[in-house]
Amino acid sequence: MSENTLDELITDLRQQALYTAENYRLVAMLYARIRRAEAAERTMEAWLAWCDSGNVDGTWDAFVSAVTDYKSAREAVRKLEEQT
Repeated sequence: MSENTLDELITDLRQQALYTAENYRLVAMLYARIRRAEAAERTMEAWLAWCDSGNVDGTWDAFVSAVTDYKSAREAVRKLEEQT
């Protein structure tokens, strides 16, 4: 399923009957992919803040935290994709 775009996932979701196992699986995949994208965006923002600040006031720590969040979100997506 990893080759599916978010638009394709939403289209698949709309075609499923509500309250089916397939529906729940698609919803979980959609939310996991959204969380992964948001974590990637936060990671990039933290990296840019660190580059701009010269490591002032813990910007490196914020970047490391954002990377950790991204890795966690990426792993969640990977596990869901393995179930399909």
